[in-house]
Amino acid sequence: MNDSAYASLTAITETASSIGNSSVKLNSLIQNEASNLPSNTWFEWGTTPSLGNQTVQISTGNFPSVRHINTMTGLAPGTTYYFRAVVENSSWRNSGNTLSFITGG
Repeated sequence: MNDSAYASLTAITETASSIGNSSVKLNSLIQNEASNLPSNTWFEWGTTPSLGNQTVQISTGNFPSVRHINTMTGLAPGTTYYFRAVVENSSWRNSGNTLSFITGG
């Protein structure tokens, strides 16, 4: 695969939504525009910028563009969490920017 095919596999981390005292929706846009390789996506997250946890991987097939939303529950109230989207296929892995949110309470 050439470099342009690698560059076309992109995870874009979007702002968290529906932030509650112990839950949140993490949002991303996954772009797989020049590759016919199926990919998987997930979120890495944690209470520090080094993250340390990940959500379950979801198959995005080989669609050119997919929105990925993951609802997380059981979070601690009044806590800052960091997260980023990740996408990977058999040849390449891309991580989006790390963003943060603070749970209510």
